[in-house]
Amino acid sequence: VDNDVANCKILCFITQPLFENSIRHGFKSSPAGMNLTIYFYNSGDKIKIEIINSGSLVTGSDSTHTGIKNIVDRLENAYLKDYTFTLTEAGGYVRAELQIPCSK
Repeated sequence: VDNDVANCKILCFITQPLFENSIRHGFKSSPAGMNLTIYFYNSGDKIKIEIINSGSLVTGSDSTHTGIKNIVDRLENAYLKDYTFTLTEAGGYVRAELQIPCSK
């Protein structure tokens, strides 16, 4: 956690489903054990949150994608268009990136 964002207030439980998904799906898709890295840092007047886990994105019947849909719905309700959220896979890792306003 970057000291510049240690006092930022963020929407309650907005990161919880991201942590839950990274652990649940990361363990399933990481044959040699899962790695998990979490960053909170300053990005201008926003806080950027990155959750990176080993493994792959879950597709098909293994996931309902309800958690991700709920995150996007909550972000839209709380921040309107003043946020970014991406979920990507590359090089054996899944990266969830969230950027939201930092209120103190």
